Amino acid sequence: MNERLTFLPGQIAPNLEDIIWEFVADVRSKGKYPLKDLSAMLKADPISGAAVTVKSARAIALTGSFKHSNENVARFPSGEYTPTEFINSCWESMEGSLTDTILKMAKQAYGLGRSVAEIVFSTDLGDYKGELRIKRINILEPSRIKFAGKKGEIDRVIYNSSKGEVAIPYAKCIHVFNAPIDSNDPNGEPQAACAYPYWEAHKLLMREWVIS
Repeated sequence: MNERLTFLPGQIAPNLEDIIWEFVADVRSKGKYPLKDLSAMLKADPISGAAVTVKSARAIALTGSFKHSNENVARFPSGEYTPTEFINSCWESMEGSLTDTILKMAKQAYGLGRSVAEIVFSTDLGDYKGELRIKRINILEPSRIKFAGKKGEIDRVIYNSSKGEVAIPYAKCIHVFNAPIDSNDPNGEPQAACAYPYWEAHKLLMREWVIS
């Protein structure tokens, strides 16, 4: 025999009111959120994470091959190259994949607002000894970086490493950011911030349902 669960008047309303007020208190604030919180959301929430990945994959699809306007041939220890040939050979000989680097930086820039990587050069790369080439591209942790300079120009990136703050010349960095519509803030505008209140609401409602 099926029994219908019923509530007396006034039993459920106070519980709903408590949930609503807690929801308002938790997600009413809008604006800036710590990057570590936004990062945690993008890892845990499949919808937000997938949205950032799709946009980043589109960035890769729109990325063409490097081509320089100067086609003069220059001699290097490993052979003769045009500027276009030399740079493309650098991408091929460096550690890691350029495509993977673009994808990771695009995901950071879209989701967290900014992405900064340090270009590491070397003159001691296997068959290319004696040539200044790109050894690898180190993507820096977004929450550990800040920009410094003077007269409105960035000239260095300050990275808070495990050994303390390190100044990296801006000319040695790749800096990609999701520019706000009303400013040129190099920290960018994290799109994950738009989804964060809804993520908090989702967690709150799921918690209440579990308790119920």
